[in-house]
Amino acid sequence: MKRLFLLLCACAFSSKTASPQTTISGSVYDGSGGPLTLAGSPYLIPAYATLTVPDSQTLTIEPGVVVRLKESATVDIIGALIAEGNSTNRIRFVSDTVTERWYMFIFRANSTGSLKFCDFEHGGRAIFSQGQQLLLQNPANLVIDNCHISDGEDEGVNGSMGVGAA
Repeated sequence: MKRLFLLLCACAFSSKTASPQTTISGSVYDGSGGPLTLAGSPYLIPAYATLTVPDSQTLTIEPGVVVRLKESATVDIIGALIAEGNSTNRIRFVSDTVTERWYMFIFRANSTGSLKFCDFEHGGRAIFSQGQQLLLQNPANLVIDNCHISDGEDEGVNGSMGVGAA
């Protein structure tokens, strides 16, 4: 009886301390691994992996979602990224541990995106003297609103928005 009690206590404790996670990488978009929902959160991008949003595709991330990125992980947006949190349910992009920095989010030429109420933390690993958390390579349309970019290794945002961009 004592063993059964200890086993039940151990199971109850481990179920409360272990949080499931959804591992994602490669080509991810709505209909193929996405959208990223609160029910599937937290999401994990493995070390040195790249999550790519392909051309003509959109990846939507729901409010409150946490995306953990392992060392040197990258998010490469060629299509569209819609990550719109709100004041009570922010979307968080964070390093899996504070000692492992993820690489960067890259918004490629002609990509689009909407980042609202998002937090980018512990990213921007300096590789080849580039250490920004958000790299803008002339996206067609990108809205960044009420976002925090903090604790990066180098610059928070770097790049260009094209002629006439505000």
